[in-house]
Amino acid sequence: VLSYIFYDKAEGVIKAFAVTPSAMWKYLISKVFVILTTVVVSSSIITIPVMGGQPNYLLFYLFLLVTTFALASLGLFVASFFDTIAKAFGVMYGIMIVLLIRAFSSYIPSFDPVWLRFFPTYPILQGFKDILLNGDAGYVLTYALVFLAGGLVLFLLADMRFKKTLTV
Repeated sequence: VLSYIFYDKAEGVIKAFAVTPSAMWKYLISKVFVILTTVVVSSSIITIPVMGGQPNYLLFYLFLLVTTFALASLGLFVASFFDTIAKAFGVMYGIMIVLLIRAFSSYIPSFDPVWLRFFPTYPILQGFKDILLNGDAGYVLTYALVFLAGGLVLFLLADMRFKKTLTV
């Protein structure tokens, strides 16, 4: 999402968009849909041949879309604070490193402190694990709602920020 936003800033698309009668959220959602399309296609190319008919694909795509929307909205929100991609990448790399701390418990099973469960990546990984191994659908649906709500809040915050900084 960051690269799309900053490419449009560099090309003047965002400034041109400021003079149109269209709402900012429509521009932002178009960027989210590009990411959603890419994620669905690439995930399908990998998951369907490897997993076959084993997972619940309805839950898989629901959870995939919702978590991708939430993380893309986070990217939009972060992008709204910066005028260049170089500045934004520093913050995004920091966020990515923090979110990836959860992966340590996957590679080192004896390292699974309780505080790791408060990272958003914990329910994401657990949700996909439950989907692919036909685990707890209630857990997946609960966190799908949590990520949908969080994604909507981040999207609305990004929309407000971009409205304020249209000329950036």
